[in-house]
Amino acid sequence: MAGGSPGDVARAYRAEPAIAERLTLIWIGGSEHAGTARAPEGATALEYNMALDVAAAMHVFNETDARIWQMPRDVYRSAAVSLPVIRRYRRIDNNLLLTTCSFQALAEWLGA
Repeated sequence: MAGGSPGDVARAYRAEPAIAERLTLIWIGGSEHAGTARAPEGATALEYNMALDVAAAMHVFNETDARIWQMPRDVYRSAAVSLPVIRRYRRIDNNLLLTTCSFQALAEWLGA
C-alpha cells in the first residue's frame, strides 16, 4: 500500500518494472466518475494526491502494466456502516470506534 502522492510508486516501477506483475495498486483518490456523483463543494478538478506529482501519476497510469483499482473521492467519502452500528461492535474493537469517531469529528470540524 502506498500513501500520498504517486511519486514513490512511480519510482518503484521505474527501478523494477517487473513488480507490476506482482502488485495491485489500490488508488484511494481521483475525482468522481462522470455521471456517478457530484463533487463536494470547493473540490478541485484534479484530485489532491494526483496533483502532488502529476508526472509520476501519468507514468504509473500510462506507462506501466500496473493493475489499478480505483476508489474515487465519492466512494472514500461515504461510510459503509453507520456510527451506531460501529458503536454496537465496540466490544470487539474499541480502536475502530475511537478512530471512526475521530474521523467524524475531524470531518465535522472541517465542514466535510
